[in-house]
Amino acid sequence: MSSNAGSVETVIGLPFFTAPDPALVRATSVRDPVGVLPVWSGIGRELVPNLASGVSILDGIKGVLLIHWLTQNPLKDLADRKFRACFRLLEGMLEYYLWAEPGKLHCYGTRALGSPGGFQVNTRDASTVVNGLYQYYSGSCRRAGLLDGEWNLAPEVAIALKQCWSAAATQALKPDFQRVLEDSRLSYRPQEVLAASEPLRAALRKVLASEPLTKVLQVRLLGNAAQVALARHCAAIRGQKPPSPDRFVAQLAQRLQDAPDAASALLPSLTRVADCEQFLVVLQDSFDLLRALDRHPLDHAAAFLEPQHAAHKAKAERFVALFDANASERDGQIALLAGHLAQGSPLSFLQELVGHLQRLVRERGAEPLLAIEEGRVVSPLGEDRKLPEVRQRLAGGTPWINGYYLATAGTIHTQLFKEGA
Repeated sequence: MSSNAGSVETVIGLPFFTAPDPALVRATSVRDPVGVLPVWSGIGRELVPNLASGVSILDGIKGVLLIHWLTQNPLKDLADRKFRACFRLLEGMLEYYLWAEPGKLHCYGTRALGSPGGFQVNTRDASTVVNGLYQYYSGSCRRAGLLDGEWNLAPEVAIALKQCWSAAATQALKPDFQRVLEDSRLSYRPQEVLAASEPLRAALRKVLASEPLTKVLQVRLLGNAAQVALARHCAAIRGQKPPSPDRFVAQLAQRLQDAPDAASALLPSLTRVADCEQFLVVLQDSFDLLRALDRHPLDHAAAFLEPQHAAHKAKAERFVALFDANASERDGQIALLAGHLAQGSPLSFLQELVGHLQRLVRERGAEPLLAIEEGRVVSPLGEDRKLPEVRQRLAGGTPWINGYYLATAGTIHTQLFKEGA
C-alpha cells in the first residue's frame, strides 16, 4: 500500500540533518507492506484460480494471445531478435485500437491514448499503457493454460487466431514495426498505421469478435465448472443496485445456501476466505493505527485495540485454524502474528507486528515504515489513513472491501457469457 500525496509531502518537508535519505523516501512505493496478499491469494485461488486483480477487460486477454500469436508466426523474425520491444509496440497498437473503436473498452492509459499530440510508442516506453497487458494479463493466460511455460499458445487458441488474421494485415503492420525496432530513436504511431489499413482493422475486429476464441476462453479462463458457476454469482452480485462490496463473501455464501448449484462445492473455501479476510482486516488496521500514531507511546496504540480485543481474538483464532504444519513461509509468519493476538495482549501483538514488518523490509532491501524507540512508535512517513477512520474500522469490524478476485471474476464472466451485460 503506497502512501497518499499528503504523506509524501510531509516526508519531503522533514528537517534532514544532511540531505534527504532516498532509501527512506523510497519506502513510499512499497506494495503490500504487511505481506498479506500472498496469504489471501493462496485461499482466494481456490475460488478464482487464474485471474489477476488488474484483469477487468476480456479484450485484454484476447490481445495478449494475439500478440503472442503474431510474435510466434508472421512477426517471428522480428520478435526473435527483440521480443520485449515487439510486444510493447503491439500492445500500444492494440490499446489504441480499443480506445478509438466505438463500443470498446481499453485496459490502461486514457490520458496517454488521448494525448493532444497523438499517441506514440517507443521500444523502451515504461508507461502502463504499453506494459499493462504484459504485466497483468499474461500471468492469467498462463495460469489458464492458454499459454504454456514456454509462452507457446494452446493449439485451439492458435487455430482460432489464424482464422482471423490475413496476409494483408501483416503487410500493413510489418514495415513500421521493423523501422521502429531497428532504430530506438523512432516512435511508433498506432493511429496512423490503423487509419491507413482497413485489412488491419478488420483483422483486429475479427479477433476480438471470434466465437471460437471466446468458446475456448469460456472453458479455460475462469476455472472448473464450480468456479465458473461462482463467477456467475459474482456477476449477479456486482449488478445489484446499490452494490454492497463490503458484503461480497456473505452474499455469495447466502446465494449458494438458498439455491445450491455447482458453485456450492466451494462453500468451504468461501468460509476460509471469510475467516482469512477478517483477521487480515485487523492486521491491516493495526498497521494503519501505528502509522497514524507517530511518536505516541506503544501502549497508547494498544489501548485503542483493547475494547475490541475479544472480537479480534476470535478472528485470530479462526485464522490460525486455517493453516497446518505444511503452511508456506508467509502463511506461517502471518499465522504466528495471529497466534500472538489470540494468546496474548494487544500490546504484545503490536510489538510482534512491528518486528514482522522489520523482518519483511530486510528481506526486500527496503527501509522500515515503523519502528519502536524508547517505547514510542516511530512512523517516518506519517499516516496513510486518518486516525478516526482507522479507529472506526477497528471498532466496527468492517469486512475486507477487496475486489482482488471475486469482483474481477464477476466482471469477466459478464463479458464472456454476455449475461446481464
